[in-house]
Formats: sequence, structure tokens, C-alpha cells
Amino acid sequence: TDRPTARALSSTLSGPEDGFLVCQTNIVYVDRTITGPNDGTTWSTAYSLLDNAFATSFAGDQVWVRGGQTFPEPGLTLNPGVAVCGSLKANATFGKDSDFFNYPTTLEGGGSPLINLTRNNEVYAMDFERGGGSGFSGIYLNASGLTTFNLCAFRNCTASDAPGGIDIVNMFAKVNFDRCVFQNNSSNTLTSGADYPGALSVEFASDVRITRSLFLFNSGSQLGTVSAGAIYTNLANLLVSNCTFVGNSGSRVY
Repeated sequence: TDRPTARALSSTLSGPEDGFLVCQTNIVYVDRTITGPNDGTTWSTAYSLLDNAFATSFAGDQVWVRGGQTFPEPGLTLNPGVAVCGSLKANATFGKDSDFFNYPTTLEGGGSPLINLTRNNEVYAMDFERGGGSGFSGIYLNASGLTTFNLCAFRNCTASDAPGGIDIVNMFAKVNFDRCVFQNNSSNTLTSGADYPGALSVEFASDVRITRSLFLFNSGSQLGTVSAGAIYTNLANLLVSNCTFVGNSGSRVY
């Protein structure tokens, strides 16, 4: 159940990618090693906190985040229409100039919810770790419009009385996951009959697509009747294609 090696991930998740669009408007830079003054306009004056970058980014903007760094900043909100590109090399000049397998950008929740996505967000090459809590999933997605996760990981999120990793609940939501990893997420609810999955819950969403992704060692609540280790879906349009499931557990595997 350890984190897969960079070589294993890169070989398993390899293949053509949609990529990250070149920014046509504004780029906001984030690098924890930079000390003030910080206005986010260049790598040399990058914000040191994601919170500052997200608060000053608006529709059409992109937030570029230096790789190889961990940001212990739970409870963030991404404004509508903002995209995030993580795992970037030093002084990157292009959105695809990232190395997620060896140089990831990690957002760590420390046992609290990680991030609130609002509407029409794109997230590329980000690692989400240790989110969740009592009644809260690692990521709660109640957003209309299109949300895209490309080359992202969701690991070690634990929730009580809620799905462990991601909870999608908006009936107008359209969510795409491509080349993502869901690993070691769990729901440890003790409520008899509660059906909470370990990795991903999809309810009422209009269109959720999961392609070329891995579900590894996730565990759902053991007291539910249809509790899923990896994915639970209800009244949703869900497509799963070219995905791999290993070691997931619950009263139902998927």
C-alpha cells in the first residue's frame, strides 16, 4: 500500500494527454521558497502560499505552482474559471513543463477538507494528501459546469460519515478525471447501514468520466450494505474506461 514509484506511475499512466493550455490571460506564480515582496506576477516575486494565489485569481487566470513542495493549507477555495498547474520546474515558461512523477506539488490537509472547487476549474499535476474529517470528504465537489483533473493524485484521505476521497453531489456537475491515482483513501464510519466509499462518490452528477486512472487500496465503510472500496454511484451518468483497480475493500469492491 506504499506510494507507487515514479517509474511505475509513469509507465502505467503514460499515453497521449490533453495537456495544459497555454495561458492567454494572466499567470499567478507560487513558490514556497520565495520571500517577500510577493505579488505573484513572476517566479522571482511568486506568492509563497496557495491561499494568496487563489484569492487573487479569477476567471481565465492560471495558477502555476513550483514542484517538489508541500503546502499544508487545507480549506482552500478556487474561484470560478481558474486553472491550476502544479509540479512545475524552476522558472518554467510553459504549462506542460512539469514533472509530476518525480517533482510533485502536494496540498496536504492534515485531517481537514482540502479544497472547494467552484465552477469550470481545471487542475493539472497536483497531489492531494490527507484530507477529510468528521462528516467531510477530502474534496467536496458541489460545482456546476466542467471540472477537470488531469494527472492528479488523491491519497491517504480519511473521513467519518462521508466518502473518503472525493464527494461529487451536484446534479449539473461534469467532471473529467484522466490519468489520476486514488490511493489509500478510506471511510471509517461506524454508523450501521451507512454506505460511504473509500475513494470516490458520484451522486446525481450529469456526466462524470474517469479514464486511464488507478484505484489502489481504498477502503469503504464496512458496515454498509453496498459500501464501495473504490467508487460508489447513485443516479449519475458515470463512464469508467481503461482504469485499473487493485486491493480495494468494502462490502462491495467497486
